[in-house]
Amino acid sequence: MASYRASMDSQRLSEQRGSTGSQGGQDADVSRALNTLWDNEEVREMVQTRLLPLVSSTGAVFLEYLARLRAVAADRLSRSPEEERAREAELCAAWRGGRQLDADRARLEGQLRDQAEQLGGQVADKARAVALLRHNVNLVRRQCQEEVKLIVDKSERAMVLEWRNSEYRQENLKAELNTATEKMAATLAAHLAEEKELRVKRHKMETLLLTWLQKFDADVGEKFQEHEELSEEYENEAQQMRELTERMEAQEGEYRSLLAEKQRYEKEEEDEAVFALASKHAAKVIQRAWRAYRLRKRLAKAAKKKGKGKGKKKAK
Repeated sequence: MASYRASMDSQRLSEQRGSTGSQGGQDADVSRALNTLWDNEEVREMVQTRLLPLVSSTGAVFLEYLARLRAVAADRLSRSPEEERAREAELCAAWRGGRQLDADRARLEGQLRDQAEQLGGQVADKARAVALLRHNVNLVRRQCQEEVKLIVDKSERAMVLEWRNSEYRQENLKAELNTATEKMAATLAAHLAEEKELRVKRHKMETLLLTWLQKFDADVGEKFQEHEELSEEYENEAQQMRELTERMEAQEGEYRSLLAEKQRYEKEEEDEAVFALASKHAAKVIQRAWRAYRLRKRLAKAAKKKGKGKGKKKAK
């Protein structure tokens, strides 16, 4: 029943799209009549409730296939020739692609078989290598077990020998312990006697120290008194020293003024002496210059007189 309703709906859809078949207007009239009947609710309800349940199983199968045929026809009629050709081209391309995929699959299956055979040979080689390694491991294991057994035997013998040596050393240590105990007892007795003597000496030293402390206290008392007296005397002398220092500081200004006046007086005397020497030297220089000037004047006059005398003689 559901397939029948689907076929009716697909038929109505194809008619609404304006599809045309080989029968032309007659099919269109039949379709319109069926649509008119199907649009009637009473007719549709009667078909669904009364007629469809009366259809046999074979008829139902027939109606199912008929509905599928109508759906396929409606789908084919809904496409244009160009769309159909494009769809056929796509199907051809898909078929060729499927053929190519089949060829690739066959090629890959051959490669897989070759690789499986190759891997089978490698696995066999690996299995033989593993068997050889297991054999070697077993040999090494037996050798290790034998070596461990030898080592254990040697260790046991060494332990027995060490145990015997340990017993011998223990006996020696016991003897040494007894000797050391006796020696310690003798040393302890000697130390106790020495301690007694040291206690007597310490008592004497403490008594002597107490005597020295008492004497020190007495001496320190006297020295402290002397120190107080010396401190007082030092303070007095320091006070006198401070007073003298203040006096010297007061007289230092006067001393400096006198010293400055003395230096000024000495400088004046020095300047006067320098001026006197300079004046004396200048006088001598002036006198020499004056004598030289007078000498040149006399020489010039004498030269003029000689020139005049020679001229008169020539005139005569």
